[in-house]
Amino acid sequence: MSLIERALQKMNEKAQPNVARRDAPPRRETLTPLAQPLGDATSRRVLINRTALQSEGLVPPEHQARQIMQQFRQIKRPLIANAMRPANGQGAQATQIMVASALPGEGKTFTALNLALCLAQEKDLQVVLVDADVLKPQLSRVFGIELEVGLLDALRDNSLDPASIVRHTDVPNLAVVSAGHRTENTTELLASSRMEQVAQALGSVRDRRIVVFDTSPLLLTTESQALANVAGQVVLVVRAESTPQQTVMDAVTHLPNRGAVSLVLNQCIAESQPASYYQQGEGQGPAAADGT
Repeated sequence: MSLIERALQKMNEKAQPNVARRDAPPRRETLTPLAQPLGDATSRRVLINRTALQSEGLVPPEHQARQIMQQFRQIKRPLIANAMRPANGQGAQATQIMVASALPGEGKTFTALNLALCLAQEKDLQVVLVDADVLKPQLSRVFGIELEVGLLDALRDNSLDPASIVRHTDVPNLAVVSAGHRTENTTELLASSRMEQVAQALGSVRDRRIVVFDTSPLLLTTESQALANVAGQVVLVVRAESTPQQTVMDAVTHLPNRGAVSLVLNQCIAESQPASYYQQGEGQGPAAADGT
């Protein structure tokens, strides 16, 4: 069906009288799946093993899970609002959220994974978690998909459908993408126009899909700096009482002067609250601003 035919069809639909039965249930928008599972759906599904993730320090222990998930609920609300706002001047890029840090050990992978899990709890969102830390693909390893075709493969091969690299998980509304097979020109691949095409294919305002990229440290690699030009939102993770202020400022200078940048303070212990793995500054969630 051509664009003109689609427009005429919509005009005809609007012209029809809107008559609904009083006892009819409210209409619910149907999400368009990013990709249909290939072959046997069960064999291609990635199982989220929380025990293994806990041993890697990527999800909190059971006694802290509820508290930390509540904190991520506060973090995700402005991110969702930015992503689903059509007239925010960023287009579809706002659906692409890059989780970064200045240095290793800040907790960016922990943040990316738990943010994706929290976003997936939304009833009308789909979430794609992409392992874009191509130099140290920890998520690909713990998910057991490190040998699968992934992001770098889709960037090298223009004929590869981005939907084909998406793997569904046993968590509703959550899919994952592996880092793919590494090459010497990873920075150039992430900085290419093909990267923009892949990112836009994975994330969509119309289909209510959000992409979360776990990336490498900004000050140690050029890969994450290249990816920053694609993401419409950046979550910069800062470890409390550890990361020097100047280091944070240096990392911010590597981000483009557009989009929303949120700072998340990790491993901060508030005096009035019990200690936890993750505590937001003043309990207000991440600070977000347009530009840097």
